[in-house]
Amino acid sequence: GHATAYRLMERALEHEPENAAYLSFAADALCGSICYGWPSITSDDEARCVGLAKAALERAEGDPLVMAASGGILIEVARDYDAGMEANHAAIEAGPDHDWRTVITGLMSMHCGDLDVAMKDLGAVVALGPKSQHYYCAANGTAHAEIVLGNYEAANQWALRSLSACGAFTPALWMLIAANAHLGSFEWYGRH
Repeated sequence: GHATAYRLMERALEHEPENAAYLSFAADALCGSICYGWPSITSDDEARCVGLAKAALERAEGDPLVMAASGGILIEVARDYDAGMEANHAAIEAGPDHDWRTVITGLMSMHCGDLDVAMKDLGAVVALGPKSQHYYCAANGTAHAEIVLGNYEAANQWALRSLSACGAFTPALWMLIAANAHLGSFEWYGRH
């Protein structure tokens, strides 16, 4: 899982310590562990994660995926919304589109209040359908945005699509629970 990915990235960084992608991937592995509340991988996962993300941004050289992932980490882990959104906007402007970059910028735009950008970016990946390996995450992000917009039935449907694409994606269950709580319905609970 995340601990193995982090250790592999650390080994790669021993050989290429300035590699922005390796720095970003290592930070992302820690971020995933932090966000899911899993056991610590390092002595201070949050500090190491943020340090790696900042180092990746310093070396990004216009790489939209590195900028988006590292900016997302600044938002989710460091709670540095300004720097995170600055990286997010730079990633959008840098193009070209990449499914994962587009999902990240969509999610971070939603978390920081720009639902128009969020729905545009998430919608671009959702339009690719399950042939995109990141469809499940875009569908879940769309469910989240629909909850924010008060469209609970639509949110419920998007969360179910996310689960059908990746049944082990816990955030889709969170969206399903939230949508159904707003709808006052928990009949689905026994089926999932």
